[in-house]
Amino acid sequence: MDKLLINNRFIEAIFFLIDKKVVKNKSEICQKFNISASKFSEILNKRMLAGTELLSSLCKFYNISSDWLLLNEGKMLKEQPELPRQNATIDTNTIDIYIDKITKQAEQIGELKNENKNLKKQVIALQTELECCKKRNTELRGAVDLHTRAAVELYEPPEVPMQLVAVPDVKYNAKNKRTTK
Repeated sequence: MDKLLINNRFIEAIFFLIDKKVVKNKSEICQKFNISASKFSEILNKRMLAGTELLSSLCKFYNISSDWLLLNEGKMLKEQPELPRQNATIDTNTIDIYIDKITKQAEQIGELKNENKNLKKQVIALQTELECCKKRNTELRGAVDLHTRAAVELYEPPEVPMQLVAVPDVKYNAKNKRTTK
């Protein structure tokens, strides 16, 4: 495997993706690959080689064949497996069954839309009620505060006469015994 040839095929695949409008521009690829624009520019200008993470990301995200990228075998894009063809004729019974299922589902969708509309109305009503309750709660708190202040102003604690008490001089002798004068 020649690294320069692999790098050239990587660059070819990048420009193919841009030309076919699979990606908008190089910046989109940089974001997808989590690589800086300057490093990506270095690779596209062949001053740096694409690493294995970039090569695997190209194959993983953009359906590029790893055989083509690494070995130059096969086509650039991975082959999409063909789905087995089904019989094109469907009997009217089957069609009627599907139409019936679709009709029932459409009715259920209509019922769910109505239920959703009613629930939205209930939510709005509950929000309005909650706002009213909050407002009333604020009013009641204000009234309680007012009554509390009024009660405090009305209540005056009784005056207690102060009595002066004489405290004797107390002294201690050398044996820590109390003596009074």
